[in-house]
Amino acid sequence: MPSSDLEALPASLSEAIHAVAKDPASLDERTALAALLQSKAHPQANAAWEAVAFLAAARGEFFHSLLLTRLHLDDEQQRRVLQTILPYFLAPPSDNTAPWNPQLPPLSLQIPPSPSAQLALAFQLIRDLKGVKLTAALPKPALAIFSDLPEKLLLHLLRKMEAVPLLEGDHLLQQGQNEQACYLLTHGRVRLFQRRNNGQEIPLSRLRAPALLGAASLLTTSPHRITLSADEPSIAWRIDLALFTSLAQRHQVLVHKLRSFVREYLQTLLLRFYPQLMSLSEPERDLLLQTFLLQSIEPNGTILQQGAPSPGLFIPAYGEALVFTSQGGAMQVWVAELPEGDICGARAFWQQTPSPYTILMPEGGFVFHLGSRELQLLQQQAPNLFHKLSELRQLPY
Repeated sequence: MPSSDLEALPASLSEAIHAVAKDPASLDERTALAALLQSKAHPQANAAWEAVAFLAAARGEFFHSLLLTRLHLDDEQQRRVLQTILPYFLAPPSDNTAPWNPQLPPLSLQIPPSPSAQLALAFQLIRDLKGVKLTAALPKPALAIFSDLPEKLLLHLLRKMEAVPLLEGDHLLQQGQNEQACYLLTHGRVRLFQRRNNGQEIPLSRLRAPALLGAASLLTTSPHRITLSADEPSIAWRIDLALFTSLAQRHQVLVHKLRSFVREYLQTLLLRFYPQLMSLSEPERDLLLQTFLLQSIEPNGTILQQGAPSPGLFIPAYGEALVFTSQGGAMQVWVAELPEGDICGARAFWQQTPSPYTILMPEGGFVFHLGSRELQLLQQQAPNLFHKLSELRQLPY
């Protein structure tokens, strides 16, 4: 969508009026007319934007209506518009209610020559919503973990999250940046990639709106591990830790939903970081991913301690893991960095020997852990997979 409502404005007010009269149900034409009224400092331009936001809602375009409401209306108008439209989008589908068909007949208008009269006609036209109605058949907005919030809390979220417009190439999240916030992408598309210390850029995926991004940062203080760059003009909404916490305190299941969402997201990344998993059959891969436990690591937290037995297999999933060793009680010496997807702890675990290395995460993060109990279950349920895991005893760490 355009980065500004003032882009590509009609050449004249009469041209904009003609365009709306020709297609009264067009959001693009009404948005252009509202932007033109605003550019001409019409004293009731916000009322024009309110009408366009209502039309967007009636067409079932919730995120478009939200964007218009949040960008162009004052706080009280925002509350009123969102309170009006939300019940229709949250209502269960009804067999007796058909969605409004966004077809309005063209209008025949005589455009006066006077600029002031044209301005009055434009305002009257954009406020005329005859034939436009909200119905209970509107599609429920895709709000990820926030979809099941009670209406009052959802209204609070929609009014408090912060709009972040993006041009093509802009970064929404940047690897190494410390920020405890997630983003709800409602318009556009982003590209996800990671840069390793050797300068290699690893493409991960492309996501189109709607999508929830950066959710893991709400559960850890570890810096972002990937960069998200806009592929096209886009809109995202920033939800910081304070806002999320205020919602979770009144809707406690939200934290569980967040952890489940983050786990599924990290599993997806794991398949990209560790292509060996793709060689498994789909049932084996699904079973393995379900068996791994997601474990949070505090800053400077230790995964493995040199000289101690390994409690299982670990895969760093979010955050940098560093390998150290020491001899005779001397100072620890850095050995290697383990990027996401590398398995550690396997050698000491399978050989039942003390770990020759200490592995820690300086900035914290998440690891997938497969312990003795989980491995026993795999041995019973998937002997072939268990055998493949036992072959990892030759890994260096």
